[in-house]
Amino acid sequence: LLGENPHFQWDEVNDWGAAQWLLPGTGQHYPSCGTYLTFGCLEHDPKYIKKVKYSCDRAECPICFKGWLRKAVQGTCKRIEAGKPSPRAQPIHVTLSPPKSDHKPLKFKEYYLKTRRKAIKIAKKSGLHGGCLIFHPYREIRPKKLWYWSPHFHAMGYGWINSAEIYAKHGWVVKNHRVRKSIGGTIYYQLSHAGVKRGHHVITWFGTLSWRMLKKVASTSEAELCPICGARLRPVIYRGTGDNPFGDPDQVDLYTSDLGWSYKW
Repeated sequence: LLGENPHFQWDEVNDWGAAQWLLPGTGQHYPSCGTYLTFGCLEHDPKYIKKVKYSCDRAECPICFKGWLRKAVQGTCKRIEAGKPSPRAQPIHVTLSPPKSDHKPLKFKEYYLKTRRKAIKIAKKSGLHGGCLIFHPYREIRPKKLWYWSPHFHAMGYGWINSAEIYAKHGWVVKNHRVRKSIGGTIYYQLSHAGVKRGHHVITWFGTLSWRMLKKVASTSEAELCPICGARLRPVIYRGTGDNPFGDPDQVDLYTSDLGWSYKW
């Protein structure tokens, strides 16, 4: 089933799904997506039990893509901040658009990877020495919300591009959108309609922010912890009698002395 991204009307996309390039939230979900798992800590009385919504964290999932988007924005912003070349450096937003003669072959993986490498090379030569690259397969005709195949790349990183357009040497249009007021807001918007395809990374890092140059930045743990003792919550199951302890769908957690709870494993 095709989902619907709340920011755009995907049912109006022209040439929809070219070469299986999807957009966030427009793919298929798993049967478990959106369902709830039960975690708890049974090491004290009262016991603590909590419902946790399952998420596959895939960009294409129409149910879970918001979680993927939130984590991707947080991780991208953190890495950009960690890669600052100097305390006062600020990242800029750049678009790199290949000539129209190169648009059609980009539907094929081998040519796409080759073109992505070229985009990174041009970004570096233009003055952007490190950052992230996000591929967009479509552009929008406003205000009609009509989408069409027009592949291009967005980059956010450090450096500077003096010219608004660099075209003569390679046929690419390179535009410097300068420093953005909100890095997170810019990344969120660019990822919200980025190209999603199996076997491809939505975000690619290059130059001084590449995985070779900048070590992996530690992510913030989102583990569910017990508010009573601080231990990590474990999967639990209710084997007691009587009504479902979570009979109220709006109930998220509970403190209980019921002996019917046990760990799943």
